[in-house]
Amino acid sequence: MKKKTFVSDKITQVVAENAAKAKRMGGVKDIQIEEKTINKDSAKIRVLVLFNNDNNQSSNVFLAKKDRKWLVLLK
Repeated sequence: MKKKTFVSDKITQVVAENAAKAKRMGGVKDIQIEEKTINKDSAKIRVLVLFNNDNNQSSNVFLAKKDRKWLVLLK
C-alpha cells in the first residue's frame, strides 16, 4: 500500500507542477504531434505544446499496450 500511495502522490505532484507551468505561460493554445513511432506493444509520441504566450515545449509521451488498451507510461 505504501508504494501505491507514493505513486499517487508523485502523479499528483507532477500534474500540479504542469498545471502551474501552463498557467504561468498563459494557458495551453494547442498540442501537436511532431513524430510518432508505434510498434506492436509500445509507442513513442513526440508532442509540441504551444502556450498562449507564444512559448513552446516539446516532450515525449511513452505508451504501452496491455490487454489491447494503450496506457501512458510515467517515467
